[in-house]
Amino acid sequence: LLTEEAGVQSLDRFNFRKHWQIPVKNGASSEIEFSDGNLFFGANDGAFYAVNAEFGRVLWKYVTKLPVVAKPFIINKKVYFTSSDDVVYCLEQDTGKWVWHYKRGGNFITTVRGNSTPTVFDGKVYVGFSDGYVVALNAKDGNIIWEQRIHHASKFSDVDAQAVVEESTVYIPSYDGALYALKRKGGEVLWRFDAGGAKQVSIEGETLYLSSSD
Repeated sequence: LLTEEAGVQSLDRFNFRKHWQIPVKNGASSEIEFSDGNLFFGANDGAFYAVNAEFGRVLWKYVTKLPVVAKPFIINKKVYFTSSDDVVYCLEQDTGKWVWHYKRGGNFITTVRGNSTPTVFDGKVYVGFSDGYVVALNAKDGNIIWEQRIHHASKFSDVDAQAVVEESTVYIPSYDGALYALKRKGGEVLWRFDAGGAKQVSIEGETLYLSSSD
C-alpha cells in the first residue's frame, strides 16, 4: 500500500495487520509493479525504489530529484519509468544501475499531475509526454525512432496515459478526451475517437474498452 502520508506499507489482506512500513518523505503516489518477489515504485521524495516484498528491505534506490508518480513497466530485467519532468529512465532491475534516459525537450508551464507509463513492445518503448507528443524510443539505448503530436489543446496538452500496443497499431488516450490509433511503424495517426478524458484503454479480442470522464 502506497500513501502520501506513510510511504509504503505491507498489510495482511484479511485483518490489515501491518507487516512492515518504509517511511518516505512526502509519501508515494505511483502504482506498484511486482517482479521476482520485489516491489518497484516511484515516490514523491524524488527517488525510485526496489523493495523486497516479504521483509520490506530496500534493495536499491535511484534518485531522480523530482517525483515519480506513474507506474513503472518491467520487461527483460529492465525497469522503465517516467519522472514528473518528462524524463524516461531505463534501469537494471536487479541493481538499479542506469542504462539510459531520454529527456523530452520543451518548457511545459501548465501540465496536469501525472505521467505516462512506458509500454515496451518488440524492442521499442512507447510513451506520452506533457507537450502532447507520443514518442517511440529504442528500448536498448533510448534513441528516438519517431514522434507524433496528437494533442493540440491550448491549456493542457498532456498525454499521460499508457499506450496499448499491438502488432501494427498503438492505442493511447490524451487529456483532450480523444482516443488515438497510431501506426506502430512511423507513428502516423490512423484515426481518433472523441470521448471524455481517460487514463487507460484495454483490448479484449477485437474490442477496445475505454473508461472516460463523461
